[in-house]
Amino acid sequence: MEYTIKLDTGGQHFSCSENEPVLIAALRANVALPHSCKEGKCGSCMGQVVEGDFVYPNGFPMAISQQFVDLGFALFCSAHPRSDMTIKASF
Repeated sequence: MEYTIKLDTGGQHFSCSENEPVLIAALRANVALPHSCKEGKCGSCMGQVVEGDFVYPNGFPMAISQQFVDLGFALFCSAHPRSDMTIKASF
């Protein structure tokens, strides 16, 4: 299934399959999101999920704490969408 991921500012949006991380879909669509390792180990792709749902199908990434998750943050290199999403990248 394909979902629409929208940035909360600027009106940019892109499609993302439920089988791929948000970051990979963004880069494929030439939408710049901060990142480094692409493996959930560094935390540089962390951003806020304003609306929508996601899962970490490969397990909870090590670079994010439950405290940040509770505040609505996600690692976009590891998060796979389960609905349309609105996100706020941490630039």
